[in-house]
Amino acid sequence: MLTLEVKAIMTLKEYTQEYMAKRLDMATNTFNRKLNTGDFGLDDAKKIAEILEIEDPVDIKRIFF
Repeated sequence: MLTLEVKAIMTLKEYTQEYMAKRLDMATNTFNRKLNTGDFGLDDAKKIAEILEIEDPVDIKRIFF
């Protein structure tokens, strides 16, 4: 997963890690760890794409896989 791209989109949208963690129903520490390691499952990747409004499946694949 290209976590730098996720972080960049979060920054552009002014979404904090706390906000993302809450939307993903996980602890902020868990989200932070997964964001730093790229250890997101498919369900989390889909939710992140939805939250960040990534609509093109090619973009989702490029970012998450």
